[in-house]
Amino acid sequence: MKYLAVALLLASSAHAEAAAPCTGFTWPMAREVAAAEAAPAEPIAAGTTLSSWPQGAVRLALTSGGEVTFPLPPERAPKPNTAAGFIVLPAPAAPGAYQVSLGGKAWIDVIQNGKTLPSGAHTSDAACPVLHKSVRFDLIAAPVTLQISGGDATSIVITIMPAAD
Repeated sequence: MKYLAVALLLASSAHAEAAAPCTGFTWPMAREVAAAEAAPAEPIAAGTTLSSWPQGAVRLALTSGGEVTFPLPPERAPKPNTAAGFIVLPAPAAPGAYQVSLGGKAWIDVIQNGKTLPSGAHTSDAACPVLHKSVRFDLIAAPVTLQISGGDATSIVITIMPAAD
């Protein structure tokens, strides 16, 4: 009986570890998850130009995709009845690989110098309650436009941070 109790305890512990939220990403996401959990409740308006680089997460208000005039057409055509929006950021402090992470289902396009950047690696974790996916982009020292399309909510949490690994 004692062995059965220990076996059940170990199995329960292993199951809890396997089901831990936000651990299914390909790369470390602890700082992005922490930033997303601390995201402001009030969204910023779509089309806003930020005067400084975000120090954590931002929450972007999304509207009907048909009402948004994007700086460039999204690389993936959004499905009907989905939400969209964009923000403009100043140039990053240093060029390099950055992770753009989204707190919901949506498509992300990153634009610099009037061109949509190709994405690098991407990862997702359906079990994570605060971040849905993270996509890497190589940024240069120029302003950045983040376009969100195909969203399924009225706002979305976004983090954009240098790649950690």
